[in-house]
Parts: sequence; structure tokens; C-alpha cells
Amino acid sequence: MLITSCVTLCVRIPLCWVLVFKTRQNNVGGALAMSISIWSNVFFHGLYMRYSPTCAKTGAPIFMELFQRLWEFFRFAIPSAVMICLEWWPFELIILLSGLLLNPQLETSVLSVCTRISNELGVGNPRGARVSVRAAMPFAVVETTIVSGTLFACRHVFGYIFSNEKEVVDSVTLMAPLVCIWVILDNIQGVLAGVARGC
Repeated sequence: MLITSCVTLCVRIPLCWVLVFKTRQNNVGGALAMSISIWSNVFFHGLYMRYSPTCAKTGAPIFMELFQRLWEFFRFAIPSAVMICLEWWPFELIILLSGLLLNPQLETSVLSVCTRISNELGVGNPRGARVSVRAAMPFAVVETTIVSGTLFACRHVFGYIFSNEKEVVDSVTLMAPLVCIWVILDNIQGVLAGVARGC
């Protein structure tokens, strides 16, 4: 995989340069170069699987055998893809649905804390970026305090969501303090990561 990734990278860089600058396709050229390089990676992996002696015992000798267990793969792949979509889509939906609010310009300005920080840093104003961080962090702290406090207060009840067995309920009760700490750290890390990336 290291070799195929290195070969793909060696293909991607000159291909991107040619398609973006020489053919003047700009963004389209960059996207096309990315697509071609990803498919070249698939091609190189296919060659490796076909001709490498390390894959001789694990490869399916007949092509149709590959499709016999395909449904089993999709049984896990589809829920995984849905979970990722459910994790990412709410952020996009918030921005899209904010256009339906009474004053969308004002409402979307609330969502632009991270963009504001990157803009402030971009114009060389670190003090303004610092003020934005100090304005955003209290909201993250208050939110995590409420959520983790609720989780901790209801730790004896939450186990019954999963099962009626006492062993499961007791395990959830024992894990609740760790989950509360994770909620606090994850939320604060998420805000700080957004601040650091400016997105």
C-alpha cells in the first residue's frame, strides 16, 4: 500500500499541475486530477492483488465468487455510510436552513465564529481572533456542562435504554463518568479544532 500510495502521489502532483495551470482548467482540473489519481490508486491496488504472491491464497479465483458475499459487505457498509452522513449533514443543513429564518444575515453571523477567526488572522489581527475565541469558548463550556451534568445525573437510568439486565445497567452506570469527561473534552476540542483550522 505504501508503494501504490507513493506512485499515486507521484502521478497526482504533475497531473494536477498540468490540468490546473497548463490546460487552465483551474478548479475543474484539480478535481479531475484528484479523480484520476484516486482511480490510478485503485488500478495499482488491483495489479498488486492480481500479481502479488502474498494475495494468492486470499484472492477469489473466479470472478463471480467476489459477488456472492457482496450483500454481507453492504450490510455493514450502508449503515456505516449513513452514520457518517448523519454526523456531517447536520452542519450543512444548519447553514442551508438558516436561509429560512426571519433575518438570515443576522442568524448566519452566529455560525461564522470560525470563519471570523480565520479572517482576522488572515488580515493580521490576532487580537480580534483572540476575542472571537474567548466569545465562543464559554458557549462550549456551558453546553458541555449541561450535557455532561445531565448524563451524570441520569447515569442510573440511562442503562435501561439499552437493556433491562442489571449487569448492563450497572456497566452503563460505571461508564457514565468517563462518557461525561469525553463529552466535555470532545466538545472543547471540536471548538478549538475549528478555531485552529479556520473552518
